[in-house]
Amino acid sequence: RIFPRLLENKQDTFDITDDRYFDYFSIQDLCTVVENFVVKTQVVFDVNCVYKEKYLISQVAQKFIDAHSLKSKLNIVSTSRNNYTGSSENLYSLDIPLQGLDQGIRNYD
Repeated sequence: RIFPRLLENKQDTFDITDDRYFDYFSIQDLCTVVENFVVKTQVVFDVNCVYKEKYLISQVAQKFIDAHSLKSKLNIVSTSRNNYTGSSENLYSLDIPLQGLDQGIRNYD
């Protein structure tokens, strides 16, 4: 939900409330994971579609701003200790080739 709002933002600043760690996962990588489960027999059946690296919402937003040459400056209004992250251990044990967050952000239209 944040990416379209960043693209539509017409002001100099973009406010982020409750900045926290939050797992973003690109749709391209999600398709790769699903395809892998459909095509191959897996030993692990319970995976979180999350990357190893954990980023704050503001960090992901800044990556998006940079990747799409937007002019918005981020304003952190408040932070939160309630993070929304999962373990990537099972996913990465499957050795599925993922593009990663940075590429997913660059691919976003």
